[in-house]
Parts: sequence; structure tokens; C-alpha cells
Amino acid sequence: YIVDDRLVVLVPHTEPKAGKAIAERLLASARELVFKLDDRTLRVTLSIGLSHNQDPGARNFATLERVAEEGVSVADGSGGDRVVQTELYQLHEREEKPASSKDVLDLLDRAEAMGYRQRLEGLVSEGADLAAAANVVADEVIELIEGCDLAGFNISRFDIRMLQQELVRAGKSFDLSAAKIVDAQVIFHKREPRNLSAALKFYCDDEHVDAHGAVSDTVATLRVFAGQLGHYGDLSSQVDDLHGLVAAVDAAYVDRSRRFIWRDNEPAFNFGKLRGKSLRSVAADPTQRDYLRWIMQGSFEDDVKNIVRDALAGTIRTNKS
Repeated sequence: YIVDDRLVVLVPHTEPKAGKAIAERLLASARELVFKLDDRTLRVTLSIGLSHNQDPGARNFATLERVAEEGVSVADGSGGDRVVQTELYQLHEREEKPASSKDVLDLLDRAEAMGYRQRLEGLVSEGADLAAAANVVADEVIELIEGCDLAGFNISRFDIRMLQQELVRAGKSFDLSAAKIVDAQVIFHKREPRNLSAALKFYCDDEHVDAHGAVSDTVATLRVFAGQLGHYGDLSSQVDDLHGLVAAVDAAYVDRSRRFIWRDNEPAFNFGKLRGKSLRSVAADPTQRDYLRWIMQGSFEDDVKNIVRDALAGTIRTNKS
């Protein structure tokens, strides 16, 4: 009797980049699956955690298993429908020996125990096991980074926030305010700005005089567009084609301010503490409807409030495109 919906997939002789590509293809294929049940449409999502043995810290097979399992937990806790690769091999490596045949057999035994109810005799309930494991991992993460400076790409906007949310979910309090942050993305954006002045310099090799002046910005924009037509030989000059470039990006979002994204043809949160959660599930949860009321009372855009107002009234918008 299957009691868990998790699978372990071993892909030998595969580089990490290729492994991630395989996972992304599986994710894309799952998104295309549609099942009809009475008058409802059911869709499938996957939460995938990745690990590989190319990292110097991945010397033990159990480490690969734990790193992949953590990726699944992070993906699932963030709303699912994603691939996560944490790369925390050094955190879990506890043995100074390479993977052995016994490691593989132990993994297969645990996988079988997770898959069939009769193999769970004498084990603690699954929920208690997961909670205990989360506490142990959280303590180890805190021990690893306490007193450290932190560096990454987009770390200040994503990684640190995700880490703090996961620690709170594990019941841990950890203050990162004293940590020094080195964010390579911030440096990139500061040194290589993406604004009209930078575009004029790139496409026309000219300085933007009187930036933010109405006439100056209009002329600069026209020169940038002309420069783009000359720079990209395959760029169409037809308005319909150019509009298609913008529409292709905007089509992923429900509203103009991109507060909601389309997921399974219904709105899902793209901001805040509910990022990744479906609007339908939040509107149906009495403990979370106050968040929707907070949006209605806040300074959000009218189209966002209209979407939320409909949800509070029991109507969830659908993507008909």
C-alpha cells in the first residue's frame, strides 16, 4: 500500500547541468497533464530536489539523499511546482569514505519502507519524523552560518528571505541583521545599469543629456529603438510583432503590476508571505482571508483589488487565453 508520493531517481553518468535539464523537462511535462473529474479540472505539479556527486562534499550516498530531500522540502514549502538544488553537501557530510554498495542498499531499504505501509511497523509517525528532521537541519544551518558574512547572486532579495522563512517554519529564531551581505547581482546592476541612459550609451554610443526631461527622454527612446532595429537583424519593425514580445512576457501575469501569476490557469500569489500559493486555496481558508482583506484596504492597484474582491465573493478568475 503506497503511503508516500515520493520517488528517488538515479541518473548515472550525467553532469549536474544535464540532470537539472531532465528535472525541468519532467516539470514541464507534468504541467501539461490535465484530468477531468465530474465538472472539475485536475492538474499535476511536481516538487523536485536535486543532488549530484560532483561536489567535493558529496562523498557519501546518504548525503546525496539528504540534499535532494531538502530540495524537495524547500520546493514543496514554497508552493510546489519547481526544482530546487540547495548544494548543502558539506553541511551533511559526516563520513570520510566514498559511497559503498551498503549505502545503496540502505537507500533502497528506506525507499521501500517509505513506499509500503507494512514496512512502517515500529516506526514513529511520518509527521513526527519530518518535524524532528527539520529541527535538526535548522540547528545545523544556524551553526554553519552563525557569525558569517553571506554572499551570493540575488541573495538579499531571495536566498536570505527564503532562509529566514524556512527557519521560522522550523520554529527557530535567528537574527541575520548583523551579517554583512555581498550580493553580486546588486554590484552588477550598479555597475551595468539597465536604464534609458545605459541603453542610449549601448546602442548609440552617446550620453543622455538632460535625463528625465520629457523631450530628452522621448528623443532618446526613439534613438534607442532605431539602434535596436539596426543592432538586431532579426528584429521586426512591425508593431504587431513588437507588441508580441511584450505580450509574451505579460501573458504569464494576471494583472499589470504582476502581483499574481497564472498557475494551472488560475491566479497564484507572486509577492509577500503567500508567494506561490493559489488564490483559490487562500480564499477558501478562513485563517488566511484576512490577508485578502488587508489587500483590499491597502494601496494596491485597482486591478489587483478587483481580482481579490472577486475571490472574496467566491469567484476565481481563469486564464482563457
